[in-house]
Amino acid sequence: MTSLRWYAAYIRPRTEAIAASGLEHAGFQVFAPRVRTHHPKRGIASAPLFPGYLFIRHNLEEYGWPQLNRVPQALGLVQFDGIAAPIPDEVIDDLMRRLEETNSTTGFWNTFRASDTVRIRSGSLDSLAQVVSEARSPQAR
Repeated sequence: MTSLRWYAAYIRPRTEAIAASGLEHAGFQVFAPRVRTHHPKRGIASAPLFPGYLFIRHNLEEYGWPQLNRVPQALGLVQFDGIAAPIPDEVIDDLMRRLEETNSTTGFWNTFRASDTVRIRSGSLDSLAQVVSEARSPQAR
């Protein structure tokens, strides 16, 4: 038995809204996470949490990719060794919940202040870092 599963799709840069609309029109359930941010000229705005990517829910085993290929902004599914990697529902549910919490407060980009210490976790990287508002020199990280 096959079922709907979430996949990450990569899309043309800066076309998240157009791609999401086109994919929804093609029959996909789409999750294009956007986070509240502060824009210097426009004030509060929203920005893609994962620029160039969004999530689609699809029955890939039964229907394949044809609908995805009809949306010009969609470039394909994220793959590993040529196989599209499904994302567990629990991961997407957790991301939706956390995004709602973040957006209901100050938004992601306003959460930290200069000099705050934060923990960075990405793959095997687990490190502490300090938030800075601007580089101290051209060579500073």
